[in-house]
Amino acid sequence: MCWDRVEAIRTIEPDPLVAIDVPLLIEIGLQNEFETVIVVYLDEETQIRRVMAREKVTGEDAKKLIGLQMPLSEKVKFADIVINNGGTIAETEEQVRAAFYSLSRDRIPEQ
Repeated sequence: MCWDRVEAIRTIEPDPLVAIDVPLLIEIGLQNEFETVIVVYLDEETQIRRVMAREKVTGEDAKKLIGLQMPLSEKVKFADIVINNGGTIAETEEQVRAAFYSLSRDRIPEQ
């Protein structure tokens, strides 16, 4: 995977906060290799609409594409943090900031 890069970062920062985007992380069973798993979730209707717009496909084809993956409702069971991506960009950004703050705060050593 990208462990070489993580190790290179650790030579600079011993306890870094590193985000790695792994689309099929849970499907391939690697979720236990990570300290924290974040799942980005949205409702099925919005997911279908976005796939249709992005891939220029029909609703039926969008459902087929989505059906190739593990359902988000199952993925969230593996998540330490869930970000709901069904709202506005600003709402999603706020959730990402909150997650980052929470993870960063957990790394600050107590004095």
